[in-house]
Amino acid sequence: MKLNSKGKYVLLVLAAAVSLTGLYLLSRVNYLLFHSAVEVFSIVITFAIFAIAWNSRRMMDSSYLLFIGIACLFVGGVDLLHTLAYTGMGVFPEYGANLPTQLWIARASDYGLYWFDYKAGYDVLLAQLGWNYSRQLNIALCRGAATMQKKEWGVIIAWTYTNPPYIESEGEFYNDLVLAYENGANYIVVFDSNENYTQGILDEDHLAALKQFWEYMQDNPRENSATSDRVAYVLPKDYGYGFRGPNDRIWGLWEADSITNQICKTLGNLLEEYGPRLDIIYDEGLEPGNTYGYSKLLFWNSN
Repeated sequence: MKLNSKGKYVLLVLAAAVSLTGLYLLSRVNYLLFHSAVEVFSIVITFAIFAIAWNSRRMMDSSYLLFIGIACLFVGGVDLLHTLAYTGMGVFPEYGANLPTQLWIARASDYGLYWFDYKAGYDVLLAQLGWNYSRQLNIALCRGAATMQKKEWGVIIAWTYTNPPYIESEGEFYNDLVLAYENGANYIVVFDSNENYTQGILDEDHLAALKQFWEYMQDNPRENSATSDRVAYVLPKDYGYGFRGPNDRIWGLWEADSITNQICKTLGNLLEEYGPRLDIIYDEGLEPGNTYGYSKLLFWNSN
């Protein structure tokens, strides 16, 4: 019996519902098995993307898709190590919970390359506010990429510590919420989970800070910030530096080069001068004399 398009759609929805229900039940019974299954699925996808990109490289007019495919290979490799190192797997018992957390960070979006994530097809990205990274720098990178590529952006307040209490204090938490709001974030998300995803990490003080933030929004309606009120700092094309510190790597692979120190020093000065009025973009197809709605563009190699 041949199914029509409507029947195939219903069958697909039922299969998806059964799969999701099964995964949910598995997560309640055996979280380690659930975590491993989900991670293996994502690893297979990233390796498949690499295989398709690599085997079709001679038919591509542009090397960009090949670059994305190779990047997926590295992401999948790090994800595989994260899965093997996860607490309870017993592969790297001497490293404790820090190793899987560090590997998770290594392949997560907090690397700061929001521009290239949007290029890969994402419509919404979240700047990570956490750890010891510069909040305003991450916002400038994410908002600049979203503005130039006509996408939406937001923030996610993530961990500050790899051990309990994981999240920042209620005062810092409230300040991050206000910072995201005042910078024009379309979305504000809070990562409310411990290491094993078994318990929330927000306490009563954090919930009180959320209530205080809600009241702040009611008392301070946000005006739409025009792009013309901001300036944009222009990085070199394809310069995949993560801006996580002086020892960070380019594309996670190569040591910082001769211009890295210059760019970091300039960015530090610009963040101090412009604060929330600074975006960071890339010199990718920019036309001479066009400021793309910004009050001005500041190029990395300008005197």
